[in-house]
Amino acid sequence: MRKTLRAVALVLWSVGLSAGLQHSARAGVPTEEPPAVVVFQNAGWPEAERRLLAELGLLDVRLVRRDAPPSIATRVTAARRLKAAAAVAITRSAEGLGVVWAWVDTDGVGRVTSRTVDESAADTALLAVDLVKAGLVAIERLPGPAAPEPAAPSVESHVAAIRGRVGLGLGARVGGDGIGPSVVLAADAGLLMLERLVVGVAGAWGPGPGTVVAPGRGEATLATASLMGWVGIATLPQSSPVQLEASLGGGVLWAWVTSATGALADIGDLASTGVLGLRAALILAAESWLDVTLCAEVLLAPHAIELDDAGQEVGRLGLPLVDVTAGLRVRL
Repeated sequence: MRKTLRAVALVLWSVGLSAGLQHSARAGVPTEEPPAVVVFQNAGWPEAERRLLAELGLLDVRLVRRDAPPSIATRVTAARRLKAAAAVAITRSAEGLGVVWAWVDTDGVGRVTSRTVDESAADTALLAVDLVKAGLVAIERLPGPAAPEPAAPSVESHVAAIRGRVGLGLGARVGGDGIGPSVVLAADAGLLMLERLVVGVAGAWGPGPGTVVAPGRGEATLATASLMGWVGIATLPQSSPVQLEASLGGGVLWAWVTSATGALADIGDLASTGVLGLRAALILAAESWLDVTLCAEVLLAPHAIELDDAGQEVGRLGLPLVDVTAGLRVRL
């Protein structure tokens, strides 16, 4: 029996110690009390005072009720004595108009606001609550309204903004046997349809150098050009000014002789082949009407471009070709 009582006492002591420690921990955490608001009553308009008390009760404040002193100076003194953050009173003038008086303790000096209105008791009380709340927010005793989140641009406005584009670019073209690296000039035009579908055309011209060597017969220096049609998908940026495009395309690649030596001087001037392409573009909106673009294209073909001289093959231009360009696009 004695052992049982000792065990029960130990359990009770442990529980009491735990509760005491929790209470001490809670006591050591400072918590800011709600601001005190003095409501001066019996000022001559009981209907408005009842509505005022009900509305203030919805705020995170501590209400202190006192009878209304006869003068404004006495009200301020009473509010300071009660260490209130704000005070409010509603009275009626001799003409029957509502008079709202509010005081807020700003930097230990205090600010008094008074409004005379010809409104109902409910509307006058709501005005008094707004004055008190605005004052407490100004001195950071109540949180202000949360800032609204920026609205994402609608699909319709985005589509309208970038529906048409025309651009120019400058970059480099590299490829298989005999192609580049060379400077490439590029131009493109496109439309955005069905919200995210990109369609367009693009052309590029590489003035060289590209060289085909026929052993024992000479060399030919070449230039290349391409014309592609593209279909792809575009992202719809929300808060970011950056947009991405990815496209597939098809078109034609040409190569022609710009100069030749030896027996290749009378080589056929032009050769071409059909190509397929992959295209990726990074678009940065610089202005409402202007974009900066960085574009990469890969052109593929089932076979190389063949250059013939009197029906005899003298060289092949190997594929794929890779174009990397940077440029500007104007929105239409």
